[in-house]
Amino acid sequence: MTSAIFLVEAIIKIIAVGFLFNGRKSYLRQSANMLDFFVVLMSILNIFSSASLGFFKLIRMAKLARPIKLVFRNEKLKISVLSLIRGLPQIFNLLVLLILVYTIFGIIFVNFFKGKLYDCDVSKVNPHFDTSFVNITDIYDCENYGGTWYLLGQNFDTFV
Repeated sequence: MTSAIFLVEAIIKIIAVGFLFNGRKSYLRQSANMLDFFVVLMSILNIFSSASLGFFKLIRMAKLARPIKLVFRNEKLKISVLSLIRGLPQIFNLLVLLILVYTIFGIIFVNFFKGKLYDCDVSKVNPHFDTSFVNITDIYDCENYGGTWYLLGQNFDTFV
């Protein structure tokens, strides 16, 4: 149904302004109309193709360009999208900078905290055992009291 609406819209525009050789206002001389024509063409090919070949799946994916038509219709939305597209290089530069900063902090925290975020679980040995008066600092102290030395869930043992 929507393909028919887009087809009728394209035909009316082609009749009104000409297809290609009627000057600067011709149908295929404007980028928005080129997108419209591409979407209509892909919709027609999709309707008449019943095979599920890879090419026809690509045609179905091309129909996803229909929402882009909304951008060309609304001037404020068009300005916003174009601003976002023009800002992509700066956004990419910021992303590279943030990855660099996270990498530096990741290396620093791995150097400071690797192997230090372990804990001793002695509750399975004796549930009434009070560890407040005992200083368990490493795996050997923990095993001497019969506990289990385990790695906490959040740690800095690896960078990844």
